[in-house]
Amino acid sequence: MENKVGYLRRNYLLPLPEIKDLETYNENLLIMCMEDLKREHYINKEKIIDLFAREQEALLPLPAEQFRVFTLEKVKTDKYSFIQYENNRYSTSPE
Repeated sequence: MENKVGYLRRNYLLPLPEIKDLETYNENLLIMCMEDLKREHYINKEKIIDLFAREQEALLPLPAEQFRVFTLEKVKTDKYSFIQYENNRYSTSPE
C-alpha cells in the first residue's frame, strides 16, 4: 500500500499541481487513475484492472451493521477533574 501511495504522489502530485477548481481537478485525477489501471503490472505483466477484478472475486462481503469505533460511558470526575477509564486517568475540563 505504501508503495502505491508513493507511486501516485510521484506521478500525479509532482511537480505540485496548480489547482484552480478542486472538483475539476478531482474529476481529472479520477480519469488519470482509471487510465493507469490499464497498464501492465511490473511483475506479472497482466493489466492491473484484470488483477483487481480477480481479487474482487475473493473479497468477503461487508458486515450488515456498521462497526462502532467508540464506547460511550457516563462517568464522574474526581475533585481534580480526572476520570478513570480502564487503567488510565484522563484530564477533563472542570465543567
